[in-house]
Amino acid sequence: MNAAPAVAAFPTPFGVLEAIASHGRLLGVRFCWSDPPRPASGADPALDALRSQLDRYLGGEAITFALPIDWERVEGLRRDVLRATAEVPHGGTTTYGSLAEAVGRPGEARAVGQVLKRNPWVLVVPCHRVVASTGALTGYAGGPRTGGHLDVKAALLAHEREWSEPTLFGPPR
Repeated sequence: MNAAPAVAAFPTPFGVLEAIASHGRLLGVRFCWSDPPRPASGADPALDALRSQLDRYLGGEAITFALPIDWERVEGLRRDVLRATAEVPHGGTTTYGSLAEAVGRPGEARAVGQVLKRNPWVLVVPCHRVVASTGALTGYAGGPRTGGHLDVKAALLAHEREWSEPTLFGPPR
């Protein structure tokens, strides 16, 4: 019999993050802006690892999240785009077009944007580091079922740039 997934909420300066894990793998991480997080339940080593790395991130350490993500939840282009996004370094940005090229789909920047709009591992797979080709901040849902929150995208990038040098564009406008 499968145990119910474990759920935890993590308050951050950017909003409350809700994380769900099962069998040592993260099933999802989202900001809870439009609805409250589910009550905390159970324990899972993936949630412990997230808490540790999130504390370091919020404390100003330039980290790339290295967590056990359940990549089997996504397929094809979605998996390719999310994996490529997970490689964007702390303090850096890339463009939707560059990601499209990186996954072998040049000219499909909008398709990349649609994938990132439904990123099931917000912050951990840092879709906030993806910007328009002009460097402008565009689109940030913060997780499935939430609205646009460009102010949070800007705040996340500013937080990271306090601790590292940007790699593509200057500070957000």
